Order: sequence, then C-alpha cells, then structure tokens
Amino acid sequence: MPDLTDAELAKLAEQEAKTETIVVTGSLIGRKEVDSPAPISVVDKEKLASAGITNVGDILQKIPAQGNAINAQNNNGGDGSTRIDLRSLGTTRTLVLLNGRRVVSSGLGADSSVDIGTIPLAMIERVEVLKDGAAAIYGSDAIAGVVNIITRSNFNGTDASAYTSTSPKGDGTNYDLSFVTGRNSSKGNITFSAGYQKQDAVMAGDRDFSSRTASYNYACDPDDPMCKVGGTTLEGSVATPTGYIGTLDSKGNKAFTPQGCTADICTADVNHPGMFRDFIDPTADSFGDSYNFQTKNFLFTPSTRVNLFANGSYELSKNTQGFFEASFNSRKSEQQLAEEPLITSSKKIIISKDNEYNPFKADVADYNRRLVEFGPRTANQDVDTTRLVVGLKGSIDEQMPVVKNWKWETSYNYGRATATNTLHGNLIVSHLKNALGPTFTDSTGLHCGVVGAPIQGCVPLNLFTPGQVSQDAIKYLTFTS
Repeated sequence: MPDLTDAELAKLAEQEAKTETIVVTGSLIGRKEVDSPAPISVVDKEKLASAGITNVGDILQKIPAQGNAINAQNNNGGDGSTRIDLRSLGTTRTLVLLNGRRVVSSGLGADSSVDIGTIPLAMIERVEVLKDGAAAIYGSDAIAGVVNIITRSNFNGTDASAYTSTSPKGDGTNYDLSFVTGRNSSKGNITFSAGYQKQDAVMAGDRDFSSRTASYNYACDPDDPMCKVGGTTLEGSVATPTGYIGTLDSKGNKAFTPQGCTADICTADVNHPGMFRDFIDPTADSFGDSYNFQTKNFLFTPSTRVNLFANGSYELSKNTQGFFEASFNSRKSEQQLAEEPLITSSKKIIISKDNEYNPFKADVADYNRRLVEFGPRTANQDVDTTRLVVGLKGSIDEQMPVVKNWKWETSYNYGRATATNTLHGNLIVSHLKNALGPTFTDSTGLHCGVVGAPIQGCVPLNLFTPGQVSQDAIKYLTFTS
C-alpha cells in the first residue's frame, strides 16, 4: 500500500469517525456494519414506517431470504400468528431476538417459534437480519439465521400516530392507533408505548382469483379419444348439500338403486322430495353438483391486537448501568372454513339399512354430504404474551490492565404465553355412528339403537333429505373444544 499524505490520512480519519459503530447481530463485539463477515440486512425505522403495513412480521416476510412462514393470509392451517422462516428451513431454525436477547415463543400450546406480531411496530428502531447460519453462537434454532429487533431508546417527547387502510372493494379494513412517549435525563431514560390494531376479514368468495378452485388437464392417455391436454375444469367438493351417494358395493356390484337415479353416483333431487337423480360432474363453466367451498373461507383472517411496551436504563455508576424491558400483547384472531364435509368412507361409518331415515333399506358405505345446516367451522384464538427483562451492564475501567475496555452484561429474561383456541363446527364421530346406526320407534317416538337397548341421549340423523337436520341432532353431534 503506497504511503498516504497527511491530508489523505486526515480524510480517512474523518470518514471513520462518521461511520457508526453498532453491535452486529450474531456477536456482542462492537464493529462497523459494513465490516461484518456475514450477510446482514438492516431495515431502519424510516423503511418500516413507509411500508404502509402495521405488522412488522408482514414487512419482514417481504425480504428475499424469507421462505413460507404463516401470516394472516393463512386461513386453513393458520393460527393468527406471523412468523419468520429464513431460507425455508423452518421457523424453528430462525432465531428471533429483541435487543439481542431471546423472546418467548408464542402462539398456541408449546410453540417453538416467535409470533413477530407481538412486537409493536411503533417501538422499533431497526431490524437486523443475519441471513447466515449462527448455530455456533446461538444453537440449532439459528441454523437459518437471526432476526434481531432493536427498539427505540433515548427518546424524548411524545409521538402518536393513526393509520387506516381498506381495499378497493371496501373490505379488509385495517385500523392502527399507537403512541410512544419518552423522557431522558443525564442519568438515564424511560420509553413507553401502547397500541391497538384491528384487521377486518376478506372472504375468498369476494375475489375472482380465489372464489373457486379448478384443475388443469396437463396429461391424459393418448389412446383415449376424449384426450385433450390443456384447459381447466372447475373443481369443487363431492361432499355436497344434496349428497354424493355411491350405489356400488366393495365388489363393484349394484347394492341399491335410488328412485329416479340411473347412474352409479346419485344425489337428492331437491325439486322432487324423496326422489334422486344422476350426479352432475363439474365442467369448465359449471360446478355441476359439486360444492364450491371457497365462498365460505376467509382469504384474509380478522384479528385485533392490544400491546404495551416499556424500556429504560439508569446509570448506577460511571461504568455500570441498570436496564429493563417489559411488554404485553393480547391477540384475538379467527379462521373460518366451509361447513364440515361428512365422508363416511374416511370415518369408516356405515349408514344402517335399519335406520329410519335410510330410504334404500340397504347399508350405505359410500356417502358424502356437506353439512350446511351446521354452519361454518371456525377457530378463535385468544393469546396473551408477557415478557420482562431486567439486568445490569457495564465496562471495565480503562485504567485496568489486561481487561481494560472489556464489556459485561448480566440479565434475567422471563417470558410467558397463554392461549385458548376455541373450535366450533366439528363432529363427535362416536355420536355420528350412533345417529346413523339402527333406529326403532316406540310410544315415545324415534330412538337410536334397537328395542331393549336404546342409546341414551342419541338423536337420529336425517341426511338423505336436504334441510331436514334437526337442531336437536346438531346439538348432539357437534361440540365446542
């Protein structure tokens, strides 16, 4: 390297002084961000604020290294949480830190990853994303990388904000209210924030791209004269409100023939009560008799969040500082699916030939029915997440030999997540078998079971006549878990 002039050296020193020294995620060593040997992305407060999104997890899911973690757009399989999955290695392999310290895993049950939505956006100064493995430092939960969320401190004043947005169709409205207040002194600082966020639902049936499902014919038997590669066919569920009745037995022989139906697959004829007709398969333009379940599903799930957050520090001596972090987040969220599809073959249920409501007087093993009388299946979450960190940190006096300028920290980190997940619309299979089994009639009415051995509390189920499921039967068959 050639010798530098005094002017060049002075310019380099000036540039060096302007470069901020930060504690880079993945190490407690203070160094320049650009000098980090691992790939680190930093999302600062300005970028977070300009994103037009109220959940920091939704913002972070837009980075290229993010995989397929769940969020509020996951209805079937979602739980209202928003998680991070770097490199698609699984959420359990992405470590989430708050100010360099671990955060309690939160969600339903003993979750193994953090719901990013529990951290209020208004309190975030920046987010550091280490997009490389850090298992040597943190353990196996950091194999994919680390997300370190840095909160605001040394804030003096009050900052309040109100945000609202809605879709062009007027649904999915989002409200977010938050404020941050802080005070500084020569000895320390304290910052407090509170916020409320409400997200309304969007129904899948209200968007063209999600209002129906279809299959694409990408291959078929070339010897089949009907073969036509390409094109889509609407694809609904064969568990329909009018029923999907297979009339063949296990050997392929005709077991019974519903009145009015000439095909092997029949359905109830709602225009002629007590009669049946051939089941109409879906086409490119029509669902036929199959059921379009998409109209009952959420496309964007609703939720509300309330959060409180505080942090602070106080200088106890020249080289020692006490600090704390405290947070509380309460989330209520919901998912909704179409009504329960009853598929007798999957539950190994036989509709008895001795059931009063079985018009065929033969055992029915292949019967699918959408239980629209029962209403949609729903899941409601009520999740509270609490976190408290208290500690001391400092440095060794610069006059001390050998260990001068060393830094130290000790802290206690407590976290607790409690959740209730309430499910509606599912069936009690044992009760379903009873209700579709043999029945008998005596002077007091119709009963499940056989004469001399009634099934107490059971209500026989009328499945073959659409709209004839009684409220007593619904009460007997469903439960809230």
